[in-house]
Amino acid sequence: WDYSIGDIIDTLTSYCTSVNLDPKRTYIWICCLCVNQHRVIEQKNSGMLVPTDVFFNEFETRVIGIGHILAMMAPWKKPKYLTRIWCI
Repeated sequence: WDYSIGDIIDTLTSYCTSVNLDPKRTYIWICCLCVNQHRVIEQKNSGMLVPTDVFFNEFETRVIGIGHILAMMAPWKKPKYLTRIWCI
C-alpha cells in the first residue's frame, strides 16, 4: 500500500528490538498480501455489486485470530494508515 520495503523492514526490526523479539523467529501477516483489497475496486469498476461485508468479515476474522496489530505511521506528518476507513 505504498510503503517502501525498506520502511517495512525498518519498522518491523525496530518493533522486534523494542519488545525483545528475534526478527528471524518472528512471523508477520501483512494484510495486503493475504486479503485481496483491490478485488473490491475491480468489481466496482466492472459494474458489479460489491459485497463489502464479505471483505470486512474476512479481514476481521484474521485480525481477531492474530490478536494484535502493528500499525505503520508513515510518513510521520500524515500517516497513510489513518486515511483507510477500516483503520480509523
